[in-house]
Amino acid sequence: MFFHAANYNHPCVCQKYCHGSVHLLSMLNNFNQQNMANNFLIYKLLLVIVGFCFSHNFLAAQENPVIDSLKTRILKEKDDSLLTVLYADLAFQYRIGSADSMMTYAKKSLKYAQKLNNDRLLVNSYNLTGMAYQHHGDNTSALKWFEKMLNNPFTHKDSTYLTMAYNNMGISYKNLGKYEKSIDHYLYGLSIDNALKDLNAIALKHLNIAQVFKLMGDYHTGLHHDSLALDLFSQLNDTIQLPKVYNNLAITHFYLGNTEESIAGFEKAYEINLKNGNISETARNINNIGIVWRNLENYSRALIYSLRALELRKTLGDRYAIAESYMNVGSDYALLNSLDMALAYFDSTEVMIKELKRPQFEAEFLLAKASAYEHNLQFSKALYLIKEHYRLRDSIINERNKNHISELMIQYETEKKDRELLAQQLTISEKEKALRIKNLQASIYLIGFFVTLLLLTGGVLFYRQRKKHIEAQYENWQKNKKIDNLKFLIAGEEKERTRISRELHDGINGSLAALKMLIKSNRYSKEEVLEKSTEMIDQITLEIREISHNLMPAVLKDLGLIAVLNDFLFKIKRGGSLDITLYDFGDFSGLSDHDKLVVYRIVQELVKNVLKHAQATECIVQLVAEEDMVSVTVEDNGKGFVSNKEQMKIEESGIGLRNVKSRIDMVDGKLNILSDQRSGTSIHIEIPVLLQAG
Repeated sequence: MFFHAANYNHPCVCQKYCHGSVHLLSMLNNFNQQNMANNFLIYKLLLVIVGFCFSHNFLAAQENPVIDSLKTRILKEKDDSLLTVLYADLAFQYRIGSADSMMTYAKKSLKYAQKLNNDRLLVNSYNLTGMAYQHHGDNTSALKWFEKMLNNPFTHKDSTYLTMAYNNMGISYKNLGKYEKSIDHYLYGLSIDNALKDLNAIALKHLNIAQVFKLMGDYHTGLHHDSLALDLFSQLNDTIQLPKVYNNLAITHFYLGNTEESIAGFEKAYEINLKNGNISETARNINNIGIVWRNLENYSRALIYSLRALELRKTLGDRYAIAESYMNVGSDYALLNSLDMALAYFDSTEVMIKELKRPQFEAEFLLAKASAYEHNLQFSKALYLIKEHYRLRDSIINERNKNHISELMIQYETEKKDRELLAQQLTISEKEKALRIKNLQASIYLIGFFVTLLLLTGGVLFYRQRKKHIEAQYENWQKNKKIDNLKFLIAGEEKERTRISRELHDGINGSLAALKMLIKSNRYSKEEVLEKSTEMIDQITLEIREISHNLMPAVLKDLGLIAVLNDFLFKIKRGGSLDITLYDFGDFSGLSDHDKLVVYRIVQELVKNVLKHAQATECIVQLVAEEDMVSVTVEDNGKGFVSNKEQMKIEESGIGLRNVKSRIDMVDGKLNILSDQRSGTSIHIEIPVLLQAG
């Protein structure tokens, strides 16, 4: 699930064609779930009619008289200065619709500006070329053109161009995931806009800053900046930017859990965009409303909005947006248990993904398709797709790292060539100086000249060779150091993420399950339940705090494995629904901290599964410490498994048993499950350890 918010101003070009479409979309909006189920053919017919109306609007919008006029003037114009301006205006007109056309005309404008060597025209061409690269998704190249714009002296003489450069650099840094740099550049631009008292520019900066804070997970700060933008655009009565603000506010409210405010914001943005005839933004709003309904588990209503967004996006021809809508429709059908329909839409998505060649989107698609299979109980196919998702994600990360290393190598080679050129220029200068000395003193100091020349030449050559040798050694050391640090950082980061994810699931879920049983128990009074619940919540808070500091539970170190397990099981037993007993044999004090944590997490997860699935009244946990092995046995008198086939299904499903098996595999342990419908379940685990001397 993902929302989209835009950065750019999309002007209305087909407002006069939208009135019929407004009426038809209103009909669709009132088409409830019952009508959809009974009159699906009518609903599809309405969608086709809406698609035709919006297609007509879109084609009419492409017949832009401004573009036609500019092209006519270009054919007649002979003056290079005016041609530069005309090509720049034409590129700007194409900023909505055709990224390729925008790039073509921006480069033509740049060519004439470079020929004239006019700073004002160059700055404008740099800006348009950078924006064209942004529209193509190449933000690294876009930054290079914006930096050229920023480095031109004319930019610092004109505050409008200066704030424009900072704003566009902020957008590119945001697209590259460099959020702190993005905010810094937005704030530079905002300070200039405040000095100029340009309300429109100030509002746009707040809108873009809000997006970055939300990407960083700070939704409250994002909401603050969105609200400032809304106030300013409302003062300006800007019907182009207002729907973007409502869209972004709706996204923020969604992530803050305010679903009613979220839907209201999307619908407000949808109404304004519909009146403006902005098909792209209208489709975006409809798509976002569908996401909210999907999150509220109203899948039928989500499907209506997803299909509506798909039909509108088909009229625009945006391949990426169409592929996204195909994926959303497929997900909705899967959640409605119509797997065949879901797979048909997923097939269309897959065809377009191959054309788009966007690995990140492909990874999201694999996860969506896996969720569809999982929802329809086809776990083996879901597992395969999840593995493919992680494989593709890892390859994306590796490719990014490879590109970063390549950029460092290119930078290193460039600097090396610059130094070599500087050294050559220094040598030429020294030789010219020596020749002048020779010409001046040749007649008087002939013998001394030859001696001096010989010493000078030898010294220069020795100095050059020595300098090159030292620089090469130092640069090689710097390069190897950077590569080693990068590899270490990547490996450590991935390892730490995996560990923390596992600890969050295994540690906290068990305690929450015990708390749930206590709350549901009728054994204690409300005051006792409140008191005991408070104690357990304090313990859960302590676990969260300790996990956040990347530490193992402090009580495990301080009290020992058996004491911590007794405390954990006592809390469960106190809940009243399960009589649970711990038996331990042997000395566990010699276990390493890692082995203690593994045993603790495994027992915790198995007991949690007994509480959730076994419907047992009694449970026995037995721990045996031997010289090179610790064995864990958990038995219950619950309902057990009907057959081996059902046992395999239960082992494959659920994060709990998968995590137990993952921990056992990690330490080369063994797992054995015996189950009977009449006598319950017995799980026996053997973990190889190396006991330390007390």
